[in-house]
Amino acid sequence: MNKSNQNGISFILPAVAWVAALTIFPLAYLVYLSFTDYRAIRPGQGFIGLENYQQLFMDRSIVEALLRTLFFAISSTAITLLLGTITAWIFSYDLPGIRFLRSVFAAPLFTMSVAAATIGRFLLASNFGLFPEIPFLNDPALAGYALIAVDVWQWTPLVFVVVLNALRHIPGAEIDNARLDTKSDLTIFSVVAFPRVRRALLLVALLRLIESLQMFDLPYTLTNGGPLNSTTTLGLAVFKYTFQFFDIGYGSAVAVILLILVAIISFVFFRVMGQRFKTVVANPRTSLKSYLEALRSQ
Repeated sequence: MNKSNQNGISFILPAVAWVAALTIFPLAYLVYLSFTDYRAIRPGQGFIGLENYQQLFMDRSIVEALLRTLFFAISSTAITLLLGTITAWIFSYDLPGIRFLRSVFAAPLFTMSVAAATIGRFLLASNFGLFPEIPFLNDPALAGYALIAVDVWQWTPLVFVVVLNALRHIPGAEIDNARLDTKSDLTIFSVVAFPRVRRALLLVALLRLIESLQMFDLPYTLTNGGPLNSTTTLGLAVFKYTFQFFDIGYGSAVAVILLILVAIISFVFFRVMGQRFKTVVANPRTSLKSYLEALRSQ
């Protein structure tokens, strides 16, 4: 081994050690614990194979938490993307006081999830909230929608900031030329603006989806998983089994399932949605006029 190779190894060794200590080892230990019946209140940990996973898929509460997590994640991500993109397009115009309005709209992004949930508890309280006649946090049929609403309020500004930044990089001449061909903002956005922001949207959608799948602090603070477990997500289930019931082995198995779920959805998202985003507009520089003529001819 020559000196240059030794120098290269010496440079990457700290990073490898960091990743191994804080990522690889904890992950491997988590998987190992999922195959044991380890409990914090009982010494020793026996290897039980796949029993935790067999019990997990027969546990109705876990299956419901899994479906609930998917519903929360998909709904919250879709609404966040839609509202964030619409508001970014509206706020991209240079209007009087628009900078101040942009700052106000982006403020929830800098709010911690615990603080956002606390604000939501006050606003949605059944006795002194904005809608005292509607028991958002006490009705199992409404609590899930309250959770989604608070999450959307907090994270829509993230999509807003990302999309607005992408829109501001579009040359103004392209927008002006497009307005000579059509007065429809929807057409201008779909043909001129969307091809420029679709990659940013894809990235922020993936980040929001992963964040929503791991949702813990928001339901824990807002409803503590209730009422009647109607807002218990997989992340919150991991916490309850591990730190409230002290069933470390079973909680680790739930965490592994959550990890696999995130990995699968991330892979599918990149493979499927990435191709769809690429085929929305084959050539971003296609003139708006030719596009409109093609629509008329159909």
